[in-house]
Amino acid sequence: MSSGGPVRLHVPEQLRQLPADLVAVVGLVVLTNLTVFLPGVRATPLRIVFGLPLVLFVPGYALIAALFPEAGTDDAEPTADGTDGTAAALSDRGIDGIERVALSFGLSIAVVPLLGLVLNFTPWGIRLVPIMVAVSGFTFAMTALAASRRQALPPEERFSVPYRQWLDDGRTELFEPDSRTDAVLNVVLVCSVLLAAGSVAYAVTVPKQGESFSEFYLLTENETGDLVADGYPTEFQRGESRTLTVGIGN
Repeated sequence: MSSGGPVRLHVPEQLRQLPADLVAVVGLVVLTNLTVFLPGVRATPLRIVFGLPLVLFVPGYALIAALFPEAGTDDAEPTADGTDGTAAALSDRGIDGIERVALSFGLSIAVVPLLGLVLNFTPWGIRLVPIMVAVSGFTFAMTALAASRRQALPPEERFSVPYRQWLDDGRTELFEPDSRTDAVLNVVLVCSVLLAAGSVAYAVTVPKQGESFSEFYLLTENETGDLVADGYPTEFQRGESRTLTVGIGN
């Protein structure tokens, strides 16, 4: 096999045929596992950056992709005459992009605790490794089922994320505005999104430090042998010794 060919040709055919959104799901799961288990990386903020989507969005998205492999009314491509050729056929069984995203968050919040509940009754318990294996395995299984169900549909009815359409629309809005006012609003919108994303990233990667203080305490032993902050001795006989416990914390 020639080493100078395209990298895509070296990828198994099953992976090349996998839809782009499902490839992103698999890639995010793999990256999250690497950031969780790799020495030198698991102690970095990358663990939080990749871990939050895995818990809050990805399992639900994979489940929704398996349940609804067909395109919704907002995802259907218009025909040559400007009408939506598949809207009538899909309106009674498809979901649009906004519903898909909302259900992905909701189902993820429902699925992950259920997986934890099941693990609680197994010998492995609710620990890091079993949780990662359970969530990753569930996501991979739903992704495989989603890919299989999409392949069984005609190409025009399969759900696909319109990346190119989003890019073209964004490029048009940013670089070809209808008026100067639209151009200013676009710049303000982009700056606002960048500022919000930067604020969230800073809050996640640089958590706020707790209060810093020192504490000093003096304890005595009661009748049951417990250390308490009470019953301090006030009178001593010559030659008598009493025990006090001093604690300092910083």
